[in-house]
This record gives sequence, C-alpha cells and structure tokens, in this order.
Amino acid sequence: MTIKDAVDQSNSGDIIIVTNSLSPYEEAVKIGPGKTALKLIGIGKPIIEGAGLGFENGITITESSRIVIRGFVIQNYKTDEITSGNGIFVNESSQNFITNNQLLNNESKGVFLNNNSFNNVIKHNMASGNVIDGISLNNNSNINIIIQNNTPNNEDGIDSDNSFSNFIVGNVTVENGFEGIDLDDSFDHLILGNVSYNNVDDGMDIDDSSNNFLVANKVINNGNDGFEMDDDTLNNWILGNNISNNGFNEEGHGIFFEDDNAFNKVIGNKISENTNDAILVDTESNNHFIVGNLIKNNIEDGILLDGEENIPSFSNVIINNTIVGNTGDGIEVNEFSFVNTIKGNKINNNGENGIKLDLKSNSNRVIKNKVVRNLGNGIEATDSTLNTIKQNRVLENRMHGIFLDASSVGNEVLFNRVFFNISTDIVDEDNNLFIGNKCGISNGVNVDCGD
Repeated sequence: MTIKDAVDQSNSGDIIIVTNSLSPYEEAVKIGPGKTALKLIGIGKPIIEGAGLGFENGITITESSRIVIRGFVIQNYKTDEITSGNGIFVNESSQNFITNNQLLNNESKGVFLNNNSFNNVIKHNMASGNVIDGISLNNNSNINIIIQNNTPNNEDGIDSDNSFSNFIVGNVTVENGFEGIDLDDSFDHLILGNVSYNNVDDGMDIDDSSNNFLVANKVINNGNDGFEMDDDTLNNWILGNNISNNGFNEEGHGIFFEDDNAFNKVIGNKISENTNDAILVDTESNNHFIVGNLIKNNIEDGILLDGEENIPSFSNVIINNTIVGNTGDGIEVNEFSFVNTIKGNKINNNGENGIKLDLKSNSNRVIKNKVVRNLGNGIEATDSTLNTIKQNRVLENRMHGIFLDASSVGNEVLFNRVFFNISTDIVDEDNNLFIGNKCGISNGVNVDCGD
C-alpha cells in the first residue's frame, strides 16, 4: 500500500504510521477535505521522493485542519508553476502541525503556506537546497508560528509575502542565495531570536512592511546589509539585535533605511564591524527613533543621515547611543537633512569627526552629547545654518573642538564645555551666535569662552 492509498482510505482523526522499510516512496500525497486531525507519522525518516514524477508536491494539504506531518524526508519535487514543486504545500488550511521533517532540493519551496492558511505551526524542520524559499507564507497566511527551523541553502531562508501577524521565532537561516528572512507587504510579525548569517545578500530584508517587531536576533556576516528596510517601511521596532560583520560581498550597512521610510524605532542594538555605516538613513526617510544602541568599529560612519535636494532626511531622533571606534564620523548629517535631534550620545575615538553637519543640513539640534578623542573635529558644521549646538562636552579631539566654516551662518553655540582639543577649542569662520561656552583656545570674532 502507498502512503496515498492509506490517506485516501483514512477517516478524520486516524493515525497513519509510515516506516522506512519501503522507502523511498515515489508519490504525491494529497490530504483534502474530510480528513480533519489526520496524523501522518514517519518512523526512521522515510523518504517521499519526487524525482521520477511530473509536476507535483510531496504532500498537499487543502481545506483541512489539525493535520500532523512528522518525521519525513521530502525531496526533489519539480515545478512548472508556484503551486507545484514544493515539499509540503498547505492551501486554505488551518491549525496544522508540521514538525521534524527534512524538505530537500525541491524546485519551488520547502514548506509553502498559501491562500488564507492560518494558525499553523511549522517547527523543528530542516528546509535546505530548495530553489526558491525554505519556508514561505503567502497571500494572507496569517497567525502562523514558524519556530526553531533550520533553513540553509535556499534562495530565501524564510519569506513572508502579503501576510500578517506571524511568529518567526528561533530559526537558523544560513547560507541562502538572497536573504535569510524576507518580509514583503507583511505586517505585525514578531521576528524573535533568529540567527541569520552567511546569506549572500541581506540578513533580513523588510520591504513595504510595517508594524513588525524584530527582536533579539543575531544578524551576522551576511553579504550585504544586516537589516535592509526598503520602500514604504513604517513603524517597525528593531530591538536588542546583534548586527555585526555584514558586507562580505560589497559594502554592507548594519541597518539601511532606503527611500520613503518613516517612524521606525532602533533601540538597544549592538551594531559592530560592518563594512559600511552602522546605520544609514537615506533620502526621504524621516521620524526614525534611534536610541540606546552600541555602535562600534564599523568601517564608515556610526550613523549617517543622508538626504538630497528636495528629498531630505528629516525629524529623526538620535538619543543616548554609544558610538565608538568607527572609521568615519560618529554621526554625520548630510545634504539637506534638517530638524534632526542628536542628544545625550557618547561619541568617542572615531576616525573622523565626532558629529558632522554637512552641506545645507539646517535647523538640527545637537544637545548634551559627550564628544571625546575623535581624530577629526569634535563637532563640525560645513555649509549648514540655523543649527543649535548646546550643552555638549567636547574634549581631547585631535583637531578642533567645535568648528564652523565660512558657509555656516546663523547657528547658535550655547553653554558648551570645550577643552583640551589638540588644535583649537572653538573656531568660527563667519558670524554665528555664541553664549555661555567654556573653552580654552578660540578663534572667531564672536566666540566667547567665558572667564
């Protein structure tokens, strides 16, 4: 008897035990309506083999619920369209439990949840070598739990497309051809405690997706960015992640906010040793909240806010971060970036300036930062106006403490303590307002260093 025959003859609630004595089973198993709570249990890892078949799935679950699939190797299924070539295909089905299977070398996906498949649990599976995704959630497949799976060597490790409120927890996504975890048009996910490393592109790619929580993941040594936040990605929370050593294929950022992102929160992460900026906030990205992160030893800037004329980066809040040992600036606000707040950060030992306001970066607030022992200037304003630089401690930087060039006018420099900088403590090349500062050596007609 084949597995298919056993399923066809079964009733709801039956248990079908499949041993490896007749393995491999060259067939396509279909579980349709009327098979509620059927359990299909493999003993000794029996193989369900698709190499000799046409365009099929290993196991298809359609309009059924509470099905259990446990203990199989399902491999080599071929595809001519997205609904074939999958190891396990779940379509319009709920409350199924898929666990301890190996989904190997299928031409589409290892496990594919499609078309309003919800409340399924995908746990302790190995999905490897599949041509598209290891595990895929598609087309309103919602409120599923994807937990403690291993998804190496696929195109994407785990992919969610047009789905919401899924739990992606404790998975290992390694050495995939594109992303470890990819969200596209997906909302309200919890992505918790996953390990995403050695993927050819990004560790995690979040595209046109909002209100997701990305918490306590290890995103390490991926080819491009650790987190890439693509177009129209709003109100996501990036909390307590380790984002390190990304960019082995090209210059990779720790976190890259591309165009048209807003209201994302980056809190309490460790972002280190990436081959470009730790955090890049690109054009038309605004109202991000970057708080309490440890940003160290990245190859370029610690944080870069990067706008262009008519498409600025604006109204971002950068508070209480520790930014140390980066090759470029600690924080750079560049090209038409305005109304940003930089407050209470510790910015030490970076390879260029501590804080740089550059190229018409106007109306920013730089307040109560401690800027120490950077190799360039402590705080620099170049061709930037109407900024407030207030109550900062700027000490022992290798060039000037605070430097405002001849194109920077209308700035207010208030109540800062600026001492022991190697060149000059405060330099003003034009006509800015200085009140209540304490410093040693100064250069500028309006600079007042106090008593």
